[in-house]
Amino acid sequence: MIASIERKDSGSQVILLNKSNEYRIAVPFIDHASVENVISCACVMLVLGYDATTINERILKLSAIDMRLQLNHSINDSLVINDSYSADKTPNEVENRKIRAT
Repeated sequence: MIASIERKDSGSQVILLNKSNEYRIAVPFIDHASVENVISCACVMLVLGYDATTINERILKLSAIDMRLQLNHSINDSLVINDSYSADKTPNEVENRKIRAT
């Protein structure tokens, strides 16, 4: 269960409760979607038996990626909505290696 989420300038602090244990997770992001994704990852890692120190170390190695929808300012005061989504595996593979690294 999520006990609290505190957003700061440099990131967020998430407190998770599992049975009688409290886990404090440092998140290097402040936007809602990224924090929610990290919470999901942290919960899975807890279920898989990772300790809070390892989870924190690995989550802090994550880097931000562009969101799927982008609003770009263009010539003549027009706006271009970029709704393309990269199917390039490389960024995902890099992040997966960061999480798996020990």
